[in-house]
Amino acid sequence: MRVLRLSLKYRKVKNVIVCICRGASERQIQNAIDAGASTLRELQRCGIGDQCGSCHVSLRTMLAASAPEPVCPAHAPELTAVSAMA
Repeated sequence: MRVLRLSLKYRKVKNVIVCICRGASERQIQNAIDAGASTLRELQRCGIGDQCGSCHVSLRTMLAASAPEPVCPAHAPELTAVSAMA
């Protein structure tokens, strides 16, 4: 019996349809997020998720995963030094 093994290193962003009303794939949505969309409203302005709303949970999850991590002041001494100067 042959076993099919898939390599995940080439599948960074899938081409799965997330927004079925507009036919927007995960790749297209990630491109919009990379281009600067950071809220659901901004994605809707791009024509993604602006009809039935069934994809909103997935869109919010993708937005949250792409959001930058907040910087802890204790681990960023250059930020505390700048704020002390102000």
